Amino acid sequence: MTYELARLPAHRLAQLVRAGEVTPLELVDVHVRAMLRWNPVINAVTANRFEDARAEARAMSEQLTRDGRERLPPLFGVPFTVKESLGVRGLPHTAGSVLRRHVVASCSAPVVDRVIAAGGICLAVTNVPELAMWLETNNRVWGRTNNPYDPARTSGGSSGGEAAIVGAGASPFGLGTDAGGSIRVPSSFCGVFGHKPSGGLVPSTNHVPSPSPRQARFVAVGPIARSARDLHPILSVIAGPDGVDPGCDGMALGDPSAVPVERLTVHLLREVKGFSVAPAITAAVARAAAALEARGARVVEARLPELSQAVAMWGDSLKVTAETSFEHWLGFGARVRVRKELLKLALGRSAHTFPALAFLAIEKASAYVDVMKGGFERANELRARLAIELGDHGVLVAPVFTMPPPRHGEMLRRAGDFALPGIWNILQTPATAVPMGLDGNGLPLGVQVVARPGNDAATIACAVALEDALGGWRPPPLP
Repeated sequence: MTYELARLPAHRLAQLVRAGEVTPLELVDVHVRAMLRWNPVINAVTANRFEDARAEARAMSEQLTRDGRERLPPLFGVPFTVKESLGVRGLPHTAGSVLRRHVVASCSAPVVDRVIAAGGICLAVTNVPELAMWLETNNRVWGRTNNPYDPARTSGGSSGGEAAIVGAGASPFGLGTDAGGSIRVPSSFCGVFGHKPSGGLVPSTNHVPSPSPRQARFVAVGPIARSARDLHPILSVIAGPDGVDPGCDGMALGDPSAVPVERLTVHLLREVKGFSVAPAITAAVARAAAALEARGARVVEARLPELSQAVAMWGDSLKVTAETSFEHWLGFGARVRVRKELLKLALGRSAHTFPALAFLAIEKASAYVDVMKGGFERANELRARLAIELGDHGVLVAPVFTMPPPRHGEMLRRAGDFALPGIWNILQTPATAVPMGLDGNGLPLGVQVVARPGNDAATIACAVALEDALGGWRPPPLP
């Protein structure tokens, strides 16, 4: 039973606690042991609060004895983890930056406090790329995170530590953030479910880097979990305005159980102009559409030639809406000289990683030659068109990324592929990453389900249907 607890979804663990079949302390201890076993292999957890978590679990057990099991909060006694770019009081809040290595969060992000108020027990924070700005998780503070299915491969980024620890079965669920695929890519690479909410649904307060008020709707905080059925309960807890994030406007969150999957129209996006998608991913997309069709949904071919401009739409949208430069965050308020830092990097002396310096170089170059100009306007036009075409009963099934998890460093050769998941941030749509089994090398495959802004219930309902049909998360071999 102890071993099996590390494979059960969060909602099932909450049920066991309410039924008195397991205690919160047992759940904490099971997942702490799993983390201690896995972390030397994958390096996903950067700092923990195990003793505090055990104390909180003991107090919850006493509360159960004293107050009974009626009206318990939905996540009562269930452990969870948090991406380190979100503040967790008393734990490091470096966002993978050497210049922030001394920073400890004085308060938790509102989304973290909300999960704790719902009964969750925070175990640890997890690794990110430098300033959460790359699709591989590696930095000069905590090092590199590995994929639990093959440590020679990347776990993705920027929520790579979070997806890796959930995918390993050492955390029931976690909180990640997504500005360009940062929940969905690592979720897909690590074989788990991840949901990027609609823009404006969940506040991103106390995240580093902090988005400008106009960028806030592009940056999403969302759940990463072992089961699609965990996504909506967690999302229900963290959604809603916090009075600080100007981009979070309190839109209504629908109920996935009320979405009739058999009445949906599935727009199948097999190929995307400008992107070379691996055959295994294309086959997974077709398989997902066929599974939804078997449930009664209608499948049509999608044509979105505008996605060939996804890089320009993503880049220009962030530039037009920015108020603080990436250089400000990278240098902790000081100027960063790219050439000097690249030379230091070659000598092994730079505090920065190559992807961060490359991103800064692009930012500086765009002040002189802006090849992405006009992308923001084109993105707004596409958002309006998609909202009409998808409506209340339409979803898009598409690749999350162009390939299964590559070996460490290979992402640099496919840097532009980030725009395949990133465009949905700019379009502010909900998007759910769904695991689709393993390829011939034992590596996870995944797809994403997209809907019009505000229709998160439809993408999660499809994720639940696909989990039922195809099995969902498949635990990796124990190290």
